Amino acid sequence: MGKAKVEFENLIDAQDKLARSCDGLKKEMRTILSENGIENQKQLFGSNKALEKLEKLKIPEAIKFKIRIIAEQIKSLTKSIKEIEEKIKEPGGL
Repeated sequence: MGKAKVEFENLIDAQDKLARSCDGLKKEMRTILSENGIENQKQLFGSNKALEKLEKLKIPEAIKFKIRIIAEQIKSLTKSIKEIEEKIKEPGGL
């Protein structure tokens, strides 16, 4: 197997692992929101504006802190996944 093919497969594997981690964090976020009586709205943790809405909710500060940490991880993973996708699509990127 050629080096480029191995590198390509490694990128695909990394992307898959990041996507699974991101999905797990989203599931955890929905669980936290649900446990605190907040309707499971996916859009509540996808942007800075959504995070601002979460900050205004009447939930314990410790829960808000946990939500912020998870949301930042989701954003970071999403950014990394997009970077990998762009690298994969690049002509001659590998």
